[in-house]
Amino acid sequence: GESFWAAPVLDVSESGVFLETAHQLPVGTRVTLVPDVADDEKLPFELSAEVVRVNEFDTEKNFKRPPGIAFRLLNLS
Repeated sequence: GESFWAAPVLDVSESGVFLETAHQLPVGTRVTLVPDVADDEKLPFELSAEVVRVNEFDTEKNFKRPPGIAFRLLNLS
């Protein structure tokens, strides 16, 4: 099924993005990202992405590492 949730962007590069979230998705899951940008930007636009890494929330072993999901951006041109 489809679902929607919002998350802050902690890192972005030419090929991917890392979102801080406690949500988890399996590696390999393909999603559509819809950026929330300033009102004067042209919207809507969507980005296809694939999960490449999940940082689980772990206060005992990795308390300085934020939980989140790393996505590889697909079909960029």
